[in-house]
Amino acid sequence: MRDTSSFSTLEIKGNDALDFLNRISTNDLKNLKPGESIRTIFCSDKGELSIRFCWYTKGHDYSFFGSAGSSDKLTRWINRYIISDDVNVRDNTGTCGSFEIYGPQAQTFIILLSGIKEEESNKIYHFEFEDKSFSLIKSRFADKIEKYLIFGDPSGFDKLTAYILNYDGPFSVDFVAETSVRDYYLAKSSPA
Repeated sequence: MRDTSSFSTLEIKGNDALDFLNRISTNDLKNLKPGESIRTIFCSDKGELSIRFCWYTKGHDYSFFGSAGSSDKLTRWINRYIISDDVNVRDNTGTCGSFEIYGPQAQTFIILLSGIKEEESNKIYHFEFEDKSFSLIKSRFADKIEKYLIFGDPSGFDKLTAYILNYDGPFSVDFVAETSVRDYYLAKSSPA
């Protein structure tokens, strides 16, 4: 499990938001529907900026979740390209609790935690834990590693995290350091 609460979270609103985002990202966002997410990257001229997910929330509002410490830089970069578009950017970093769960038993543990079975990749699901609402996105890294992003109101994350860390069942769950995550991703994404 990896704590991702400090990762950048941006909200982009406006009637032109989807068309604008499609023009400035590396992926085709035009067909993104409510309840779907897509992995995308925003790059500067030097390829320095990256945001990992875009998910559609409602109407013309989009939320992005990505690389820690990049929200100010990305907000300035996006604002540079807003000329006559009806688009507004807001930095929501720190207003959402989140973590990722991955590993050989991740899917089974997610079923236990959320009750959600047979989830599709890149769809947004919702579940409740002790009267708090959470959202869940399943994705794949390098088409090999299934991982689950859980996010929601930070006030509920203390109880959810305590439940997970104190779980006394067949699963062994604990937080891992960011360097361990990077090493794991590199090892799994390299050709065999």
